[in-house]
Amino acid sequence: MNLKKLILITSILFGILFIICVNDNIPYDSKEKNNDNVEALMINKNDKTITEKQAIQNVKEYLNKTSGYVPPIIDVDSIDGNYYLVHAYEIIENEGESHTATTGWFHVNVNNGDVTDIIN
Repeated sequence: MNLKKLILITSILFGILFIICVNDNIPYDSKEKNNDNVEALMINKNDKTITEKQAIQNVKEYLNKTSGYVPPIIDVDSIDGNYYLVHAYEIIENEGESHTATTGWFHVNVNNGDVTDIIN
């Protein structure tokens, strides 16, 4: 009976160790987002990447230079490969109804911060 317990415990520990080793070799390809503390997206441990806040700031600067208009709401919608997908818009209210007026959708490169207007 003791041998069976030892084999079982050894198997479990080996399985845990295997999972840990495998997970260390998988590139991190998602984001962590808190309300006040936005962490950098890490494609792999050696790359420097920009934060969501930096991506939003880059879009604001891009819009200011290209059109002179920066809408009141700019959000990172998602991550699309090596790009933040950023939505710039405002909410228009009229006689109790509202709708979203989109200024643009942008890709922001997570590695260098370059902004690309994906609509125009």
